[in-house]
Amino acid sequence: MLDEYAAPFGDAAARKMLLGAGLRLVPAGMVTLSRWLETTSTPTSVIYGERDLILPDISKTIARLARARPDLEVTRLPDCAHFIQEERPDEIGRHLAAFHAPGHSPRAQA
Repeated sequence: MLDEYAAPFGDAAARKMLLGAGLRLVPAGMVTLSRWLETTSTPTSVIYGERDLILPDISKTIARLARARPDLEVTRLPDCAHFIQEERPDEIGRHLAAFHAPGHSPRAQA
């Protein structure tokens, strides 16, 4: 699995781009995204791992978003960390497929 992740970053230019992307991630950007999610009417589904150490306050953030957006569809994965798509790919795929299915009506599940 590591080889698959590393493959796109085999040369110096690609590694520099990855580093640049990582360096541009700032907490203020997450605040901006969170505030936008509180006010948008776009149907939204959030899936997160409760053991996420990269976003340690994710549970509090999602709880605040759910209060602001009763239509927010929330799925908590208690036994997952940050890379939920790696830890539970089949389950994540099912959630995404259901959310994007014709006729789906988002609802809060927090």
